[in-house]
Amino acid sequence: MYLASQSPRRAQILQDLGVQFEILYPDANEDTESLEEVQPDEMGIDYVKRVTLAKLDASVRRLSQRTEVSWKPILCADTTVCMRDQQTSLLNVRDLILGKPKDEQHALEILTLLNGKFHWVHTAIAIQTDPQSMPVIKVSSTQVHFANNSLERLESYVKTNEPMGKAGAYGIQGLGSALIDRIDGSYSGVMGLPIHETTQLLDYAQIPFILR
Repeated sequence: MYLASQSPRRAQILQDLGVQFEILYPDANEDTESLEEVQPDEMGIDYVKRVTLAKLDASVRRLSQRTEVSWKPILCADTTVCMRDQQTSLLNVRDLILGKPKDEQHALEILTLLNGKFHWVHTAIAIQTDPQSMPVIKVSSTQVHFANNSLERLESYVKTNEPMGKAGAYGIQGLGSALIDRIDGSYSGVMGLPIHETTQLLDYAQIPFILR
């Protein structure tokens, strides 16, 4: 199968499951960042499903155009961090979707916003087995609670550079776990590839893995 993601964490989870896969890289002229733009009033779970399916569709079209390679199932995933927008009313509920930080100052702003509060991590994972089939998608949602960390601890974490390139400006599999006091849901889902849902899709596509 192909993994349409360059995330080392997703690749490691698939390797731990014993899955044989290749990375399907985007073409040089593809604007992958534009797929991640948030639409007005978009809820976090709707956002992550839309982005995952858009990335999968782009990957299917890319592979279909490469005559020198054979078709294999394509697995795609996306993760978003969001919290309830405090500026909304009960009749107009919106999510505040927290993407990847632009710089260290932005990372500190995101972490300060999360500090001492609950937020949601939604990871959507989708697979398409052949060019004519419909994609199958699953979503893992996990509630994460940040401890009341000191400003100095948040600043020290930003200085490690770990927040860069990560939705919500932290990585639960790294030093970011020191900022979190509890989670309710899937740890691997927060990492970026929920193992339970992944094995369901592998079963669906008849792709061998260790527990199958």
